Amino acid sequence: MSVLGVHLSPEHGFSKTSQPSITLLKDLGVEGDCHLGKTTQHLWRLKDHALEPNLRQVHLIQSELFNEPDFHGEDSVRIQPGQMGENVTTTGIDLLTLGNGTKLRFVDNKHTQATFDNRHLRVLHEFSSLFFKYLVVSLLLEAVFLTMGSGTSWHRVALVISGSLQESLFVYMVGSWPIILFGALLVSLGIDSNLHSMVLGTVACINLVLLSYFWYTKKDYLGEHAIITVTGLRHPCKKVEKFRPGLQEKCVVRGGEKNSILKRKAGIMAVVTRAGTIRPGMTIIVEPAERFKELPVLR
Repeated sequence: MSVLGVHLSPEHGFSKTSQPSITLLKDLGVEGDCHLGKTTQHLWRLKDHALEPNLRQVHLIQSELFNEPDFHGEDSVRIQPGQMGENVTTTGIDLLTLGNGTKLRFVDNKHTQATFDNRHLRVLHEFSSLFFKYLVVSLLLEAVFLTMGSGTSWHRVALVISGSLQESLFVYMVGSWPIILFGALLVSLGIDSNLHSMVLGTVACINLVLLSYFWYTKKDYLGEHAIITVTGLRHPCKKVEKFRPGLQEKCVVRGGEKNSILKRKAGIMAVVTRAGTIRPGMTIIVEPAERFKELPVLR
């Protein structure tokens, strides 16, 4: 799954010009493109929908569409990337089956879908700074509680809660077996508050070391890449027909008694969630939404 080509046009025409790279601006779209903006930019929608959020900031089409016989003209001339007005031409990914809210990350080749699908590591890298700050604060609070003494019950409750969260984080990062070993050690030596506090302190220190590593390698693991969020299917408008007579009908699949539209094949629309640069050859990593929802049609 990768980027075959990137394109933009500063004017409201139909086709877009291929570029070595394009720059995405958060909540706006493609820098220098005519559809850049937070609100509606498509000319035919400006009259009645000028203040609506711009859900069509980035247009994507899968290149496999151009290989279909229906998309070859009478002279067998194949449609080229950018001619359908898309900003990004993809290969190896079925854009039309993605769910609403799916995130697409554009990364260098050293990142792969399999690597990013490891949610365990991704969570640790993405939230390493938050976990780190929590640990520092909890250690400071524990030090205060221990200094004041553990005679009051709420001190003990606070220490137990803090210790449980630290142990849970430790299990998430390392696995359950070290905690089991710690537990066996405590049982064998006899459980007392001082020893338990020492064990929790050790766990917290190990957590800090591990989180420091995840924090340090966060940029290399995740990268500072562009992210877009899919918002809907592109409805093939009349401009498609003007570009090549008969093409508008070939961009849909009809069926049923009323010969209604069952599928639209003119690509998908998205908004920019994180700014960045997209170049041909970059890998596309798909991050589905928690719950699958079919893509709405954006007319």
